Amino acid sequence: MHANAWSLDKDRSIKCLLITLNQRLGEQAYAISERQQDDFRAIHLHKADDEATVAYVFTYGQEEERYGLHLEYPTLPEQPVPLLPEIYENLDIERVIEALAIHFEAYGA
Repeated sequence: MHANAWSLDKDRSIKCLLITLNQRLGEQAYAISERQQDDFRAIHLHKADDEATVAYVFTYGQEEERYGLHLEYPTLPEQPVPLLPEIYENLDIERVIEALAIHFEAYGA
């Protein structure tokens, strides 16, 4: 699902992140998840063609103009134990974009 970032009931920093993602990665790289979206300071995203490759981006508990990021990975059949999410705190927007670009391109199919 894609929507106009400015029309979403989200914090200005989240909206800016979505606009920057669209500019850098293109709308085809990710989708806004149907998962829990009730916090205006956070958003769940997933790889466009793989709902198991998830990113949770949030601004609560972070310094001003910084983001927290949880990267979740799909469980593969040959993988006996699910991977734990990678968790990052107080990232600037450039680091978040870089991490999301790698996450959405490198995992899932």
